[in-house]
Amino acid sequence: MDKPVSKHRQTVNQGQLEVLKLLYDFRYITNDLLAAYFGKKDRSFVHKRMSILMERGLVARRFDKSYRLHGKPGQYYLTPEGARQLQAKRDIEINIKKIYKDKELTEQFVRYCLELFTIYNRLRAQYGETLGFYTRSILSHEDYEYFPQPLPHAFVTLKAGKRKKRFFLEVLHDDQPWFVAVRTILKHVSYAEDGDWEATETNLPSILLVCESERLAKRALKRFPKAVADSYEEDNIEFAVAIKTDLLSEKTAVWRTDIDDDFLELEQLDEWTEQ
Repeated sequence: MDKPVSKHRQTVNQGQLEVLKLLYDFRYITNDLLAAYFGKKDRSFVHKRMSILMERGLVARRFDKSYRLHGKPGQYYLTPEGARQLQAKRDIEINIKKIYKDKELTEQFVRYCLELFTIYNRLRAQYGETLGFYTRSILSHEDYEYFPQPLPHAFVTLKAGKRKKRFFLEVLHDDQPWFVAVRTILKHVSYAEDGDWEATETNLPSILLVCESERLAKRALKRFPKAVADSYEEDNIEFAVAIKTDLLSEKTAVWRTDIDDDFLELEQLDEWTEQ
């Protein structure tokens, strides 16, 4: 009699691979965020898919009784076996040792991961297939060694016909010291001066800052121009700031380059287009 196929060796279909890739890119995801990604109002579709992946040992979930008490959702993450399957099927180079640590990451880090996926969902809903969104998991490969260090939270591209706009996206939080925001701003100014991006033979990407609060956004809008004005690359550095609640709303124009400016869409940052 033939032996049953191990649950770890069953074929992974394209829909399941898509979920595994999302978990690799963003590290943590919830049912609600996945439902939004797939455009499903009924979470049962996602719950069934994730249950299958968990049964097969490809995905695990962080959850305890305190989550239910505080109305907090469980958070899925990729297991080493799921990473191996993804690596084999999608030909992606993955640091498996790094995946082993995901279950031990801090609650703050998990919250930031979920926040970034929420931002991605919103931009994807607004810009559709014209949007490219590359997280630190992707950018950590050696192909991107000329990127700013520490890596931005995401590298965003936007196509407009034959043109393409490029952005470094950073998320700033109220519970971080102000010097963290300043260090992020100065990192990008120094990167522009170092000239590493010139290897791509394209214009330097604009910097997008997503701020948790209006107060933080106003501070960033005051600090960034000062840093740029002190740089000899002043003419090549462009940035825009948005408040997180505005970005995640139904508004389309949420970006500002000056504290007194009107709100803009990404598509309106016209100076950063490529043929």
